[in-house]
Amino acid sequence: MRTDEVESRVRREIERFRYEPPCHATIGVPWSRERVASEVELLRASLITPQVATVEIADVGSPGPERDLWIVTKTLENGYLIVFDAEGDCFGLAVRGEIGIPQTLAIWGDLVHMFMSR
Repeated sequence: MRTDEVESRVRREIERFRYEPPCHATIGVPWSRERVASEVELLRASLITPQVATVEIADVGSPGPERDLWIVTKTLENGYLIVFDAEGDCFGLAVRGEIGIPQTLAIWGDLVHMFMSR
């Protein structure tokens, strides 16, 4: 996969995202449409030109295997970042690891929800 293809995928994910508040009982208070819109804007501001980096797949504990994934956001204030796994065709939440490379956190899905789960 090329950089421009990952950039296109990121744009599509954001453009196609539609927030649907839960219609059933939930734990906690659902986010307002305004808060979700604010999160999407924060996501846009956090995007970088996608770059391939070695990431530890620490989904079942660390140390885990290392793979090359695409990093699509800058490292956020709390150390989190979003990666894209082209093989698995999904985005994941990662954190800067103790050994200097990002580590995944076993949270995978669409771009916007991964960003909001930080």
